[in-house]
Amino acid sequence: MTEFILENNIDILTFGINCPFPKTQLYARLDSEKRIFRKDYPEDWQYYDTAHVVHRLVDMTLEDFMEGMQYVYDHLYAGDNLRTRFRNSIKTTKNPRNSMFGFRVGSDWKQVFEQVLQNLKELYDSGDYYKDWYTSNAVTVTKPVMVSAST
Repeated sequence: MTEFILENNIDILTFGINCPFPKTQLYARLDSEKRIFRKDYPEDWQYYDTAHVVHRLVDMTLEDFMEGMQYVYDHLYAGDNLRTRFRNSIKTTKNPRNSMFGFRVGSDWKQVFEQVLQNLKELYDSGDYYKDWYTSNAVTVTKPVMVSAST
């Protein structure tokens, strides 16, 4: 995905973590699959947004997700990447005003993305992702040891 964005000079993009709000079909499905781990309402409402993970992922560990999010951040927002995308936008569109708009939106999303990465690190450190919040024995998840976490 990151390579596609860079190769096609996409100026503005947003990312969000899928959030299963209660009383939705998504919530019902994930709950029936015993994947929701943030169910202590009203305390857990603070996590129900697009910047926190509140359910276990399928075919991917939390560490894999964190690593992928870090990769996206490093290649789209970190260092000179925003400025490079801005220069490429001016060359491609020949429209400095629109390119500046894309740069500003990217700068804002850089801050949002940094908060998402921080939230993921806090989730990992808390151990909550690997707790079995269901009384059933159907879910058995063990927390892998993370060798190194980039932030």
